Amino acid sequence: GKDVHPQEQLDLCLKALSCYKGDFLPKSASEEWVIPLSTYYRGLYVKCVEKTAQLLTKVGRYQEIVDIAQQAIVVDQFEEAFHRVLLCALTAMGSYQRAMAHYEHICGLFYRELGVKPSEELQELYQDLVQNTLQAETNLETVKEELQETSLKQGVFFCEYEVFKNIYQLQARV
Repeated sequence: GKDVHPQEQLDLCLKALSCYKGDFLPKSASEEWVIPLSTYYRGLYVKCVEKTAQLLTKVGRYQEIVDIAQQAIVVDQFEEAFHRVLLCALTAMGSYQRAMAHYEHICGLFYRELGVKPSEELQELYQDLVQNTLQAETNLETVKEELQETSLKQGVFFCEYEVFKNIYQLQARV
C-alpha cells in the first residue's frame, strides 16, 4: 500500500523476486487449469520487476537493477519490460556502449525468433540512448578543446598547492 515505507516496499519486492523460479508447473503447462495461473503469476513477476526497478532508481542503486533485469531476462528473454528496465539502468549508469550493444542484441533476437522489431517504446529508449551517447562524446570533445586551449597559453602557470603536488608526482613518475 501507499502507507508502507519505501525501504519496506523494496524489501518485500526483493523477497518476492527471490521466490519466483519460472513458470507455474512447467511440466503441466498445457493443462487448461494451469494456463491462467501461470499467466497470472508471470504477470505479477513482471510488475514486481518493474516496481523493484522503480524503487531502486529512486535511491540510485542501478547495478542492482541491472542484476535483477538480467535474471528476469533469463526467465523470459522475450518480455520487453525486462529489456526496458535493463536499458534504463545502463543508461542511468552512463554505460551507453553496453546499452547500445544490448539493444542491438534485442533487435536481432526479436527479428530472428519472432519476426518482429522492438516496440515503439523500446525504439524511443534507443533514441534517448543515441542522444546521451552523442552528448557524452560531445562533452569529451569540449574537455579536449578546453585542455588544448590551456596548453597553448604562454607565461606562468598558477595553481593550488595540491594541484602542484599532483603535477610534480606525475612528472616524477615520468
